[in-house]
Amino acid sequence: MHIKAGNFHSLQLCLDSTGKNLYAFGRSCGGQLGHSAEVPEAGSFESVPVAVYLSYDEEGNPIPNLLIKEIACGENHSLVLTYDGDVFTWRRNEAGEMGVGLDTNDEYVPRPMKVDVTKGVNKVLRKKNSAAPLKVATVHTISGGGSHSAIVATFHE
Repeated sequence: MHIKAGNFHSLQLCLDSTGKNLYAFGRSCGGQLGHSAEVPEAGSFESVPVAVYLSYDEEGNPIPNLLIKEIACGENHSLVLTYDGDVFTWRRNEAGEMGVGLDTNDEYVPRPMKVDVTKGVNKVLRKKNSAAPLKVATVHTISGGGSHSAIVATFHE
């Protein structure tokens, strides 16, 4: 089991026989817990763990999580790394800390969004040479800070 804590929330990763169960609890009014389609109202909280799903189908139904490798919390956001190498993040994108390319500050994201780890690298490569082969990434670890995140990855074709 892994437990991480942010400013007003906690994440608990329960590694059962599937290694896919993710739970969160604490203040939820800014979408900290990642379990709601809409940002919960001010003062909202969950005093018992609630399930967090990384993906949803087109009708909004949760899809069972992939095998989870690592979790991390920043002050106001959370990150998850799956064994497939996918990174998901949610909550507050006040200073771009989620890494999902949202253009507005103070953007609340109440459900996990997948991070395109190669987006910035490929943008630079294409700007220099439009025929440059696109890179893919193997993510090794994640970390969250106050208003930033770190993703350690190896890039290759």
